[in-house]
Amino acid sequence: MTIVKGDYFMINEYTDRGIPDIVRQRKEAAFNEGFEQSCKDEAGRLLSVMAAQAGQGRILEIGTGLGVGSA
Repeated sequence: MTIVKGDYFMINEYTDRGIPDIVRQRKEAAFNEGFEQSCKDEAGRLLSVMAAQAGQGRILEIGTGLGVGSA
């Protein structure tokens, strides 16, 4: 699904790749707010792998937007 808003394009590849609904929801929220600086899909996958490797440890993710990377 591609959503067009002015010159900004949001390509949603999540439904085809089994990405959690919360990530899709955060990307939609960012789009609706006009926020264009959310992390890329690849970066989100990397963050997911890194978080899984931490096990019981602590992780700090300092975001700048609407929670796409944290989702």
